Amino acid sequence: MTEPFQMQHLFLDCSHGMSGDMTLASLAHLGVDLSPLPDLLAQAGVACRLEVWREERGGGPGCRVEVGWEAEGQPLRHPADIAAIFAAVPVPDRVRRRALAVLEALTLAEAEAHGIAPEKVHFHEVGAVDTLVDILGACWALDRLGVERVTACALPWFGGSITCAHGEIPLPAPATANLMRGLPVHPTDAKTELVTPTGAALARVLVDEFVDGPAGRLLALGTGYGARPAPTGLRAWLVEGREPRQAD
Repeated sequence: MTEPFQMQHLFLDCSHGMSGDMTLASLAHLGVDLSPLPDLLAQAGVACRLEVWREERGGGPGCRVEVGWEAEGQPLRHPADIAAIFAAVPVPDRVRRRALAVLEALTLAEAEAHGIAPEKVHFHEVGAVDTLVDILGACWALDRLGVERVTACALPWFGGSITCAHGEIPLPAPATANLMRGLPVHPTDAKTELVTPTGAALARVLVDEFVDGPAGRLLALGTGYGARPAPTGLRAWLVEGREPRQAD
């Protein structure tokens, strides 16, 4: 026989897009204080700044985050370098495991996109510091919230193209398309990048189940806006739900 118990989970309304900074901003808007992150990373040898501010758009009040660093002090980083940083940061092991899993997913997708070995991947396009802060920060913030389960709606499908270090490429970018493979999507008319590689990697690893909407008692809403001047952002709903507990 089973009996229900209360658990706290997060529902991500990513129907208008998802990126690393949008995810981190939505968790900041839910009340997570991100100010300890630069100090934690400094203990692993990474000097960076993290700015968080409130912003209101058509989607209502929310937050923006921006990572800053001194360019001349940042070496080219490969996945093993970022993994070593994650290993050295003083965070709980559950945070480290999640962050390493997201990094691995992103690495494999980039390697496939460029036809190279995973160890040859470097994050020149998304920025190594930006990437590692977004990944570690999102995993750390989820832990700070006490979230036990993450659900999300289908990801938006988009078209168009962007110009990057490799020339003009179609959207979704090859690495993003690799990460979205096997995940539920819905069509849109957008001709701009709605889901970034980091956002897709976070969705692939952190989301336990893709569902139509949250189920339970809604506790709080956090909205994360990105650098793209869109009226909408990533909405993160903190939900209290009931799950069965196995009887002793």
